Amino acid sequence: MIVLLNTIVSCQLTSNEYQINGIVNDNLNGKAIMLFKFKADTIWKVDTAYIKDGKFFFEGEEELDDVSILSVGNYPDKVFSAELALEKGIIHVKLDSISEVRGTPINDNYSSYKSTIRKYNDSIKTCDKEIIHDIIDAEYQYQKNWIANNVNVPTARMELRNWYYNIANDSLFVALYELIPGELQTSPDLKEKYERTFESIAANKKQNELVNQEFIDFELITLNKKKSRLSDYIGKSKYVFLEFTASWCGPCRADIPNLKTLYEQYKDNGFEIISISVDDDYNQWKRFIEEEDAPWIHLSNLEGVPSDLTKAYGVDGVPHGVLIDREGKIISTKLSGLFLLHFNTLGELFEKENL
Repeated sequence: MIVLLNTIVSCQLTSNEYQINGIVNDNLNGKAIMLFKFKADTIWKVDTAYIKDGKFFFEGEEELDDVSILSVGNYPDKVFSAELALEKGIIHVKLDSISEVRGTPINDNYSSYKSTIRKYNDSIKTCDKEIIHDIIDAEYQYQKNWIANNVNVPTARMELRNWYYNIANDSLFVALYELIPGELQTSPDLKEKYERTFESIAANKKQNELVNQEFIDFELITLNKKKSRLSDYIGKSKYVFLEFTASWCGPCRADIPNLKTLYEQYKDNGFEIISISVDDDYNQWKRFIEEEDAPWIHLSNLEGVPSDLTKAYGVDGVPHGVLIDREGKIISTKLSGLFLLHFNTLGELFEKENL
């Protein structure tokens, strides 16, 4: 839809219409300004208007499935944009380096929220070091409460999506997502994050429950395609490190030098490593082991993830390490070679044995 108007139009709105009256620097006169409309995280419609006398105008039916974006300019030139809810009523927009959107309840509330966040961030930059953590915590609590109190509107759901990676507590994300009314849980991105987070919480719970429990035995295969069980190895060394890994996992490859250091340092003391690949392709697994030349035991079920094996050990990502003693008791989970090196975990265990 192309809107060509010389002046800002003020007209009688129907009960379910919005009208955007916008202003921007008049050096952008003649430029196209785009209104991107989203549904389920996907652009489904783009409306266009042209700026005249530093003004622009849009109108249409209220659409609150998702947040919309106004944008003018193209990189590398200056780009001005604003996020807004296409809520019924007259919406006033000022596009600038910090844009302003006001005039309807949802947009006024969101504008106030963003203003408060900017104040918190400014305070963090200038405050004394002694109180910086208090301000960060206050900002965190403010964001959490604002999202919780507004999840029925698109601006808060967008903030939850943007804020996801800053939420230290997975349970908090799940709790906030579950506050969203079912008919509004339309974001594939949020739904995927929710399902992944829910699985992560379950895996973390499983990992914690495993500590001080006996290891869980599984039948796997060797690189020679012979059947072998974990119980064929556990109990024959003082400590066994189960390292869940994969050929496609960059961090796994990066951790192998740490594991090699540990292996060379402690193998004669009774330390063994069992790498368990979560690959589902034998040739990729074999090539991975040959490339990395890791001189310890290698097993796999070639079932990929998830599998009964990964579920049993609470593996929600790789690398993932499990340390087991001679009696088969799980000492710790969620480990890596880097962790064991940094905290001298094996050194302390062997030192205690020699006391």
